[in-house]
Amino acid sequence: MERKSTGIGLYLSQMAAKKLGHQITVESKLGEGSSFTIDLAEYPLRSE
Repeated sequence: MERKSTGIGLYLSQMAAKKLGHQITVESKLGEGSSFTIDLAEYPLRSE
């Protein structure tokens, strides 16, 4: 059974990541799938 998606989940994830100052990247290979990465390297950490 093949399932189709609307893409809304990726859109919402991207919007949330942007608001938090992160970046989502994707690598795709035809017939193999896709890999999504959220870059947290630029996240400003605070100590309390």
